Amino acid sequence: MAGLTKALYIVGGPGSGKSTLMAETLQGWTAGPYTRWTAKEMMGHTLTHPEKGTGAYLGHLRPEYPGTDALSLSVAPQALLWLESLPLLGLDWVFGEGTRLSHPAFLQALHKVTDLTVVHLKLDPEEAARRREARGGKLLSDQYCKIATSKADNAAQACREAGIRVLSWTPESLI
Repeated sequence: MAGLTKALYIVGGPGSGKSTLMAETLQGWTAGPYTRWTAKEMMGHTLTHPEKGTGAYLGHLRPEYPGTDALSLSVAPQALLWLESLPLLGLDWVFGEGTRLSHPAFLQALHKVTDLTVVHLKLDPEEAARRREARGGKLLSDQYCKIATSKADNAAQACREAGIRVLSWTPESLI
């Protein structure tokens, strides 16, 4: 274990169930306001739970498209700065989902200061497309979805190779 703070980061392609799983995980947690945590770009919510303590949710908790994808495309350096202060914050948990921070540099840095578990959600591309269509909202191109899914797969593999605990699940295995 790298530290006392536990961390959970969910990766997967669009429509794989990241936000659904995170919403279930955060049942019982109370979120504070969406707040800037560094001089610029790194934002999130503080969380409290009557039994599990305090936490941080990376990105924006919102009904549509929550998570780190609400953050700036250039957030990575600020996210790494925030991680440097993490041991001083006294948090019990850190939660994250989405592609913006699911790159090896951030996840490996998070692993160094927390007890990190990465959950890798895998889903058949046709089923993922059906799920995206059913939820409505913005339409994503097939090319974007392939790239985002490949990025999630690559992030999970890089984490495994770095010795980070990775749990790979399909949505059916979560039911």
